[in-house]
Amino acid sequence: EGSQRAWISDGTTAGTHVVDKTLAKNPRLFTELKGEVYFVGEDSNGVVQVFMINVQDNSFAIDVVSQFSSDPTKPDITQLHGVGGMLFISRDTASASKTDLFSYAHKSGNGPDRLNTFHLDGTAGSDQLLAVAASFNDRLIFAANDGTGRGRELWISDGTAANTELLADLASGGDHGAPGAFVVDGSVMFFVAAKPTGGSTSDLVAYQLDQNFAIKELATITPSFTPTSGTEALDIASFAGNAVDFTYYVATQNGSGDYA
Repeated sequence: EGSQRAWISDGTTAGTHVVDKTLAKNPRLFTELKGEVYFVGEDSNGVVQVFMINVQDNSFAIDVVSQFSSDPTKPDITQLHGVGGMLFISRDTASASKTDLFSYAHKSGNGPDRLNTFHLDGTAGSDQLLAVAASFNDRLIFAANDGTGRGRELWISDGTAANTELLADLASGGDHGAPGAFVVDGSVMFFVAAKPTGGSTSDLVAYQLDQNFAIKELATITPSFTPTSGTEALDIASFAGNAVDFTYYVATQNGSGDYA
């Protein structure tokens, strides 16, 4: 029929085969969580759902995790992110400018539960909800804009709606802190964010998050950094970070193509 299916292999020809020929067309976003594999695909009605490859007695089957109803707009699931025993799901809404965040407790049989609705900023691939995210101390740390005028800032979630909340408004007012380059190094997490200095420039500042989720400003990396969209959000997708022995390294790119 031309649709892709989920396959599994043990490294041998005999052990390489399709898991299921009828469920989950066009699988993608494979995500491991607690020894199981979750992924996104289309059900028999063309609705994008979350599936899990279930292993029982050395046999493999596909189970439908989500039960999203059919929608003429056919909203897509754009990201999956596993944290501890929780799967976080970013799903489009009927509005092109908004995305829902869901959570699913591993093998709970319930949900997914909608946690909040976030707004998109229109800044490249980094604009997708959960495109900039990390698992730290059994929490999801992510960059998001809730549409209340704060811009894209630092958020935290334990998988419940009550505890999905703003962690820090790094750029006061309506400016975007646009945190990115998340790197977990043992008991700390490093990241960078924009700190507006007035006009169309911002300082690029490095921060540290400790196990109690307290934030410490470390250093200004690039003074008078020019965001790629004027006074709008920085292009987080251009940030890359690494950490070695609690030393944080980060590479950034501005709108002119210059690296720092």
